[in-house]
Amino acid sequence: MTPAPHRRTVPAGPVVARRTVLQVGLGLGVAAALPLDARPAAAAPVRRAAPAVAVATVAVEGSGARTTLQTGAATTVLLHVARRFHYEVRPVDHAVTGYADIAPDAPAHEAHHLTGTAIDIDPGAFPPGARDGLYPHELTVVRDVLADCEGLVWWGGDATDVPCEGHFHLVAAPDDPAVARLAQRLVRSHGRPGGAGTGEDLVFTPDRLAHARAVSLDLSARTF
Repeated sequence: MTPAPHRRTVPAGPVVARRTVLQVGLGLGVAAALPLDARPAAAAPVRRAAPAVAVATVAVEGSGARTTLQTGAATTVLLHVARRFHYEVRPVDHAVTGYADIAPDAPAHEAHHLTGTAIDIDPGAFPPGARDGLYPHELTVVRDVLADCEGLVWWGGDATDVPCEGHFHLVAAPDDPAVARLAQRLVRSHGRPGGAGTGEDLVFTPDRLAHARAVSLDLSARTF
């Protein structure tokens, strides 16, 4: 008995796939024929835009840096931080970022730039994620600056997710009475011998060290 001829059944799937391939190939050919400026552009990452707030561009005393901050008490306090950093920690050589848009995937603490209540000192020298960028004696001064600001300023080096050792921001609203009182005190004491400002030898005294340690422990126990 002669066996019946075997008929190979061709499933529909490959046919459809082949047609699809042909269509895709045709599409690619058309796309390749288009001029570069006619091709669909890749979606650019959307940055978080800063809202409209009253800001002003100000100079960081003693350095060539300028930054833009929310006017009022926020400017007074953050300029005080930047000034002490420049004189007592290390010179501000490049820039101080203040009021700015931020990337959508920026660390949470960067959101304070949107309201002009944060500064990033020398961002290139203190990239996000890097630790131990300060010598111990410099870190002691930073802790003293936080204590000097009565716990109303937070330091990015204390971030547990993405540290940023050049970052400082207000932990209270800029119109908070506590911020206003701090700003008034800093204005009164600025430039006076022994006042909060520049070149203080008192930073390393036992009382100042203990105060700075207490304030830093309190700040690190909270989330901003």
